Amino acid sequence: MYDMSANIISAVEDKGEYGYIVFDKKQRYVSSNKYIREVFPEVNEWIVDKRVPPSDSLLYTEAVQYFLRMKWEEIDKRVINADGKYFELDLRPISHGKKLAGYLVEFVDST
Repeated sequence: MYDMSANIISAVEDKGEYGYIVFDKKQRYVSSNKYIREVFPEVNEWIVDKRVPPSDSLLYTEAVQYFLRMKWEEIDKRVINADGKYFELDLRPISHGKKLAGYLVEFVDST
C-alpha cells in the first residue's frame, strides 16, 4: 500500500495546485501531499494508520465525512470553499491487482 502511495505521489506532485489524501481500505489515513498539508494544516496532526479524528473543521465536515459516507454507485462531485479557494473533490479507488487497497481523495484547485 505504501509503495503504491509513493507512486501516486510522484505521478501527481508536479500538477501544481493539486492536493490529495490517501486512505487504506479500512478508511485509515495513509498519506497526503505537501500542498494539502499547507492548505489544511490539521492534516499534519493526523496519525498514519489511524482514523482521522472527528472535528468541526471544514476539511473534516466537507471532505473526510464525504469520503467516509460515500457509496461508489452514488458518487457526486463536490466543491468546497477553503479561504477563498474552490476545490473540486474527486474520489478514486486504489487497487492492488484485483483487490481494493485504499482510496485517493483528490483536491483540484478550480479557483
